[in-house]
Amino acid sequence: MTHAVLIASAPSSDLHRNAKSLCEALSQKNELSLVYFVGEAVLITQPSYAITLEGWLAIARERPVQLWVCSGSMSTQPTRDLPTEIDIVGHASWVEESQKATRILSFPA
Repeated sequence: MTHAVLIASAPSSDLHRNAKSLCEALSQKNELSLVYFVGEAVLITQPSYAITLEGWLAIARERPVQLWVCSGSMSTQPTRDLPTEIDIVGHASWVEESQKATRILSFPA
């Protein structure tokens, strides 16, 4: 069983922290394939959330988990270099790739 997870909640929210905890657990079981950050969740790419970002990067480095940020949401953020573990993709890519997962989970804003 594989899971694709969409996160729209801000990195400072309890919902975002809960999503990260769930994703850590799923990745330990090799059941997490993709995490897609959209809306306020793309703030993880900003310096003020460096510690939160490191937690997500650890998940991607330990297991084969893709971390994607929404290109539309990123267009409202200051430009900066992203770690190689993060790809900027459009929503259509998320829809296509998430269809390969057994389950899709969503953490709204």
